[in-house]
Amino acid sequence: MGPGKPTTPPHAQSLPLHLSTDTPVRVKQTSSSSYPDDSSTERGKAVVEDAGEAIPEITLDSFFEDICPKLRPGIVLDHVIAALKRGAMITGGNRWKGFRVDPRFSKLVEDETFRPLQNVAVAIIAASDLRDIEPTVVFSNHPTTIPQSEHRDSYTRPDGYFFREKVSGSHWKHIPLCAEYKKQDRIDDRNDNVSKVLLGMNHCMSNDPRRRFVYGMTIEDVNMRIWYASRANLVVTNSFNFVKDHRTLVRIILSLAYASEAELGWDPTIVSVSSTRAVSQKMKRASPEPCYDITVRNANNGSEQIYRTIRMLSDIGANALRGHGTRVWEAQRLVDGKQREAPVVLKDCWIDDDRPREGDILEEVRRSHPDPEGRAFLDKHLLTVVCHGDVKIDTADDNTRMLMTRGRDVGTGPGRFTVQQPNNRKPGQQKTSTDDKASGSKEAKGDHRSRTERSSVPGQRMFRYHPKVHYRIVFVEVCQALFMSTSIMSIFDDLAQTAQVLQRLHEAGWVHRDISLGNVLERDGVVKLADFEYAKRLDGTSQHEIRTGTADFMAVEVDEQNYIFIPRLAEEDDIDQLFANNLKLNTSLNKTQQLLPPLRYNPLHEFESVWWMGVYVIFRKIVVSVNGEEPSAHDYQSQRHWASNMFENYAKRDKVIGYEGQFSLAIDALHANIFPIGGALRALRARLVDRYREVEKDLENIDHTSAGDLGGIFSRTFTAVSHKLKQMGDIIIGEFPPEKNSLEEPSVQVASTVECEDVARPGCRASSPLTEQAVPSLTVQTGSAMGPGNSTTLGHQADPSKDAFSKQPPPGKRVEIYPRDKLTYYHRAGRMSAK
Repeated sequence: MGPGKPTTPPHAQSLPLHLSTDTPVRVKQTSSSSYPDDSSTERGKAVVEDAGEAIPEITLDSFFEDICPKLRPGIVLDHVIAALKRGAMITGGNRWKGFRVDPRFSKLVEDETFRPLQNVAVAIIAASDLRDIEPTVVFSNHPTTIPQSEHRDSYTRPDGYFFREKVSGSHWKHIPLCAEYKKQDRIDDRNDNVSKVLLGMNHCMSNDPRRRFVYGMTIEDVNMRIWYASRANLVVTNSFNFVKDHRTLVRIILSLAYASEAELGWDPTIVSVSSTRAVSQKMKRASPEPCYDITVRNANNGSEQIYRTIRMLSDIGANALRGHGTRVWEAQRLVDGKQREAPVVLKDCWIDDDRPREGDILEEVRRSHPDPEGRAFLDKHLLTVVCHGDVKIDTADDNTRMLMTRGRDVGTGPGRFTVQQPNNRKPGQQKTSTDDKASGSKEAKGDHRSRTERSSVPGQRMFRYHPKVHYRIVFVEVCQALFMSTSIMSIFDDLAQTAQVLQRLHEAGWVHRDISLGNVLERDGVVKLADFEYAKRLDGTSQHEIRTGTADFMAVEVDEQNYIFIPRLAEEDDIDQLFANNLKLNTSLNKTQQLLPPLRYNPLHEFESVWWMGVYVIFRKIVVSVNGEEPSAHDYQSQRHWASNMFENYAKRDKVIGYEGQFSLAIDALHANIFPIGGALRALRARLVDRYREVEKDLENIDHTSAGDLGGIFSRTFTAVSHKLKQMGDIIIGEFPPEKNSLEEPSVQVASTVECEDVARPGCRASSPLTEQAVPSLTVQTGSAMGPGNSTTLGHQADPSKDAFSKQPPPGKRVEIYPRDKLTYYHRAGRMSAK
């Protein structure tokens, strides 16, 4: 069974559907940041991987019944076909004019071979005899033209497409269907067509905020298939012979040509504003990007308000065909057609249709805290909702199943169309059309990853998503996401506030379930926790109990869906416990029943996400300046390696969080000025793991109190980091420089020498030499907020007995360091003394 061929297993259950009952993991799927912005080959791979190993294949009858726009009244297919025969568009050989032989036998190049298809489409529309009605879209072949884009660079030029008839120029926002052709019907031809058509469909959805769903068409020789994608579905029809099956092709052409814009996937509640740009009263300047008038329906009273966008704040969530498709704008409400009010934030997204709405969740969270002080605190650190509600198309909710597929769950049948990743172009091989890119440089906004980081995230194969409903919510506060900050002092101050907000949230009995650098916002020095669409009560039940969150910051247990910190049995208890477990297993009604209960998301997972945020900041960035001065030289190769282990190869994350030695090795790769912060995070890692092990002694009693005082410990530690930097001078960070093929020796100032003294302790290890910059000590309180605590020093002067450490070269090796007077350097496995 070759890849690219449609397959039908004997029984539907023989091929698992991988149905997600929850929103799939962001980033680990190829939504969001895993779509690279500067390589058509890599982007094509990401799109195909996101489609899954097998795409549901539906019959043409199912397509016409469940998905395709209905034929306009007055169109009679038999009459149209008869007219085409009279006009000799269908020849005596029962073939379309221009296709005297099958494409595989044509001696013309591919573009010329399929050029007659445009003439066929024009003739079909003319034969419909709807003289008083203009078609909404018409079909054209444009194999050498790259359509323009507004929000994304265009990486593909389709061989053909439907487009709005009454527009000038070629633009992706006017295309409801893109097509790809091949003369042959070989495996590589099909795979290339699939990659290109999915890339084109993906671009339609990601580039145009008005797109709700999109169509595609592929032809290999005489075999045509129609593709359909929404935020919840991706399906393809079985093939038909477009040269001889005139009735099917005529029906497809006329159904699309005379469909309304809403039936073709455009959103009538979003109107593109003309070339005049909206002016922000706050910014007092013209917006440099396209503007839209967006209707928001208030769920409370059914009233509607129109908001005009000013600038895009984030559209990284719209990168994938399926998923939330989240876009966030700064906008202003229109009053009498003019922008008269203060700017607000408008969020447009697709959520699982049986989930509570984010606006309702925020209201309930605010009321949930048991005391007035806690409610006031949460009110200060949560976004203020202006209005929210589901999007209506005419009078129906804009739902991917109930409206778009007419209430039917398409793609659940046994048919499967298997695909494989497109092959990389070999050296010297001529580039394909997808390697060209339109002029300009436009990429997704709102991602915590830089452009160079986005190409390395593994995808998640999943081809069925939960039905989704279109939803909008408006917030008062216009904020900045934490990932946009370049100040370490500010970042750790915001992380300290985040820990406090989470502690209050957990006291109220809620968990957020998607703590990330993009969901922690800041306005006027106050942190606002955003994106509560995943939030749930800790004691509540849900149909969505699989992993959620952003992969870079997801707790390892959540990623693996398993408890990993359960304490090992004491040696004397091993035999008794093993026999007890065996008895429990054998007396169970279900012999395959797991001994452990299913993983329950809990507050500890939230604080681990905060910990990963701090780790991300110090490992994924370089030092740009220290107290306004150029930093000391540093070789970032080893830091890149550790960053890759933690944020690209997710399988290694459990070792970093679970084993003290791994993270200790990792922070040795950090810049000298960042190193003490690594020490602070190492101390927090130990406290977090200790708490995990304590709580997981009794899995049945995990609740909203499971984190204990971790919120206070995290907050005090991060505050100490921020305050120390305020005293000494802030550290400004930036993106990684381009990778180098050869390692460069870090510059070291010769001043004095130290010798590492081997103290013969277990676990003694070698690490990199000290660099020239002096790094101060850092003292934080680690005790309980309710009582006295221990003072722990983090940095080069830390005492190893207090869970702190500093860099150390191999025992006995003399290294050159920056001069210091009477300074002793400690390490958990050795000691260096200044000489």
